[in-house]
Amino acid sequence: MVRIKLFLLFIIGATLGLVLALWTYNTIFVKTFEILRYNINTEWSGVELSMNRIVDQAINMEKMLIADKVKHDSAYFSTFIEIRGKFLGADTYDQRVELLDELEIKTNEMLAFYNPRYDLRAKKFSYIEWGMTTQQRILKYKDEVKKYNETVIDYNRKLKAFPFSLVADNMKLTAMPVAKESVIDAVQVAAED
Repeated sequence: MVRIKLFLLFIIGATLGLVLALWTYNTIFVKTFEILRYNINTEWSGVELSMNRIVDQAINMEKMLIADKVKHDSAYFSTFIEIRGKFLGADTYDQRVELLDELEIKTNEMLAFYNPRYDLRAKKFSYIEWGMTTQQRILKYKDEVKKYNETVIDYNRKLKAFPFSLVADNMKLTAMPVAKESVIDAVQVAAED
């Protein structure tokens, strides 16, 4: 009789322990993924903000060119702003990363116009200031992309690693896209060749 009571007590204790262990396990790993997703969203916000500041610099460049009556392609700037609108309105990270690449291409096109134009920088100091500000924003953007990618890589690794993968499968989590390493060119700020 005592053995049966001890056995029942053992079974009840083991069951409660197992339930508590599974609950704790699930809670810890679910919380880990929630924190990682929050961090990804935070890092992405930094990428968005930095790219928006670069696009703002393109708008500032066009305003300066118009004010100084410098011949330029205004359709280029309109396209740049249109892509930014799509970028900000994209629903998925996959779409956002793809549009981010397009914005980088447009940024390089803007720099391809600006960098060889020593005449602009020799004419007005504001073009040199524009270049220095743009370069700072590009460096900040590259740093933000790097931080985003590091967070996404950590998240994607955890999705595949045991025991995280069990919870990830249960939560139906999928891998996040990694942004390409930034290929934005350097800004030339010298007034002479």
